[in-house]
Amino acid sequence: MGDRLHEAICKRLGPELCRLQESLKADLQIPDGCEGLLPIAGNLVDLEPKLADLGHVVGNRTDQITRWARAVDTLKDDELISIHFADRFYGHHEKDRIRPPLHGVYTDHAIWAAMWFRYWNADSQPQRHSTYGWLQAQLLVASVLAEKKWHMRYILPNRRKAAGRLVRNLHDRGTEWILDRLQDVCQRPQELSESLTEMGKQVSPDWQDSRSNALDSGRFTRRYRSLPSDLKAFGDLLAIAYGISDDTPFGDPKQGRKRRNKGRLPAQFLYSHHAMYWTILKRMEDVQLWKEAHVEMGLYVPATETRSEILDAAIDPTEFGVPEGAAVSFDDVLGFNLDVSDLGSLPHLSTVFAKAAHKARHIAVQNQRFRIARSRPRLQEIKRLVSGLNDIYRMASSGQLPNDISDSECEKLCRALEIAAACLVTGTPSQDVRNARIVKGTDDGNQPTDLNIDLASGVWVRSYEGPERRHVREDVASELVPSKKAVVIPDAWGLLRRKKATAIGGKPFAIHQLDTYTDVWDRQIRPLLDRMGVSGRHQTFDGIASVLPAWFRGLEEGDHISPAMLFGQKDPLAATHQFYTAVSREKLAQRFQEVMDDLAAAIDLPSLDQGNDTVLARCPVGSSSKVAISSIEKSWVGDDRTPRVLPLRKVVKDIRDSITATDVGSSYAFHNRLALYTALGLVLATGARAIRTPIPDLSAVHGPTRTLCLQEKDRGDGLHARLALLPQRVYEQVQIYLAWLQRSFLSGSLDMPTVLQVKATKSRDRSRYGSEGFLLDLRKSVYFWQEVAPGKWSPVELTGKSLQQQCEQLSTGSWPIENQARHFHRTYLTALGVAPTLINTMMGHWHYSEEPWTAYSSMDPHRLRGEVEPILDRMLDDLRFEVVRV
Repeated sequence: MGDRLHEAICKRLGPELCRLQESLKADLQIPDGCEGLLPIAGNLVDLEPKLADLGHVVGNRTDQITRWARAVDTLKDDELISIHFADRFYGHHEKDRIRPPLHGVYTDHAIWAAMWFRYWNADSQPQRHSTYGWLQAQLLVASVLAEKKWHMRYILPNRRKAAGRLVRNLHDRGTEWILDRLQDVCQRPQELSESLTEMGKQVSPDWQDSRSNALDSGRFTRRYRSLPSDLKAFGDLLAIAYGISDDTPFGDPKQGRKRRNKGRLPAQFLYSHHAMYWTILKRMEDVQLWKEAHVEMGLYVPATETRSEILDAAIDPTEFGVPEGAAVSFDDVLGFNLDVSDLGSLPHLSTVFAKAAHKARHIAVQNQRFRIARSRPRLQEIKRLVSGLNDIYRMASSGQLPNDISDSECEKLCRALEIAAACLVTGTPSQDVRNARIVKGTDDGNQPTDLNIDLASGVWVRSYEGPERRHVREDVASELVPSKKAVVIPDAWGLLRRKKATAIGGKPFAIHQLDTYTDVWDRQIRPLLDRMGVSGRHQTFDGIASVLPAWFRGLEEGDHISPAMLFGQKDPLAATHQFYTAVSREKLAQRFQEVMDDLAAAIDLPSLDQGNDTVLARCPVGSSSKVAISSIEKSWVGDDRTPRVLPLRKVVKDIRDSITATDVGSSYAFHNRLALYTALGLVLATGARAIRTPIPDLSAVHGPTRTLCLQEKDRGDGLHARLALLPQRVYEQVQIYLAWLQRSFLSGSLDMPTVLQVKATKSRDRSRYGSEGFLLDLRKSVYFWQEVAPGKWSPVELTGKSLQQQCEQLSTGSWPIENQARHFHRTYLTALGVAPTLINTMMGHWHYSEEPWTAYSSMDPHRLRGEVEPILDRMLDDLRFEVVRV
């Protein structure tokens, strides 16, 4: 329903406002299902005067928010929208009450959820309504402003969640006294921040204000225990957003001279030939890449406007990062105290950046997936843990525990062990396991939680959202590989055999609250595990849930995507891989089953044929695991921008036929068809990015090995230069195209200049030519002719956009996504079982210490060619790509 609602809204708003909504998604934390959309839009319209008063600190962002809100608010008069999706906007009746539509959205979309509420109380003082609106406006503006504080991003999610929870709860009668206290300061951010922080220090969960006569203290204690921390969190959020500190008055004109940003200096303090200088001037945004303890490394990526264009082309924005400008705060690099603000005390900037670069590389290397990494559990540790859980479960089932406990306590103990085992085999936090529900099927459209169970198929079902995407039309989506929204995990160790009696929608692990199980665990189970020699880091629910993800990550250093998908973890190393890869759910499940079978054999897990049902986890016989996997529908999960083989094959055939047709048209049109066919062969075989002139010099192809050095990724250090292999037929097509260029130039059949002035948008070109532009030699590069006037043609360079335009001229809708060849390349190699490390080598997808072509790498280009070339030939065979001779 979320996709249908999104499509209906975009259809009525129009493309401009639909794009504006996408750009506001992060600021407003709009959920994919647009829960509560119409009431929130109406509330934002009412908040417009307050947002306008506060919004000067965020430029025109608040104006954009209110403009979008006014447009959405008009949809309440659209009967199809307001009635058909009423439950999504206003909630639904559940017995004698109304269930809000934001259930399940509060935690991850705290700002959005806070905008849904309006203060109303017929018996209340009228000024409380205004105060509540001001707090909502302050929360929204502070959230937008704080998003720019890169060095604080590791604490921002928690601050937003807590502040949003506070605003939601302030319309309750038990907290009305807070609105009275904040009435005089709600319009001034600094005073509001100080008041919230001070109240958070003074109030306790059991404290009540003398003016709240109707407040029932017992009810208040149970309902809102986090009030003190939420008050302080809202104060902290305001302080982060506005740079408020104890020693600097808010609005002090001298504040700009001080080092308020923990290390990000304004451009005037940097010399022009340093990468950070251009990073700041180009207004690139930063994202958290890796963390080590409390030290965070940020990577600069394109800003919002450019990011939208990149996403429209289905390119991963992080591929355009600037690692030379990787940001590590001065405090972390040099050990300065937070109150040091005098720039004169800093060492020379060359020293600062050298230390920052060293620290950044250290952090990145520590986050790699080495088989021998200390954080990875050892086989003996896993064996002690699993055998310990099995032994305790067997003792509890047979009444042989060392301590005498009641039957109810024993039942809770067994349930706690089952939760721990589920955390182990699914790599899932205990709260998600406790909330897991039984669903009708693996692709049930209404997956209630992140982890669910399909008992009919005997599998676990994990919800999968995928990477950041732009919405595509239905006719375009039909030409792409359909991607499911769930990952299927086989019941490798037979844990679900005890849940067969649970009904659809039931929670088999939720007989009691999680706190009950945690209490039993700490009192009864943990001491036994410690006595059995289980590692201390694996004696808690969360510690147990981290075992298998860490084990999988160490199986192959380049395989980041499988653990991330199977265990639902956000991994910076896997983000780009997930952006471009559609994975077969059957093969992903098979991979999980094979690893679990090998692990079970290595730790001597009891098998099913031993007839021992008193153990918690056991290894099914081979036939059982095969039955579970065969029941999984052959489908895909992950990337939803990968084109199908048949439509792509038709594009190749249409272009080939247009070249060999008797009536081609002008020489310019013929050149465009031949250049297009050559370009398609290159991008499909190499997975080249849809950017400006990815291959500027076709004569640089090494003939004997048919290899080409590609540097289309924006790196100044050259560490992302990759060796691309051209299959024989693509190499021959390139030579035919070059021969055509030579004949055209010599014969004069085309009014052909020899060079074209183009922008130097990549480090590859800027470092070589030392300017913002360079002359592209048209005699040895792929380019197209564009008719700028009747009978007048002008050359244009090969870009993702020009390639798409040429395909669209031949057949409308034939190339809907600029970068779809790169998606197809990685997905195809993955589907055929090519090792992830080799795929990363071919695609240029690697991080620090994974570089395949540095002096310390053992990657052999000859063995790489021998292994990958048959796969590329098979791909070209599937697409019916043949050499066209002219």
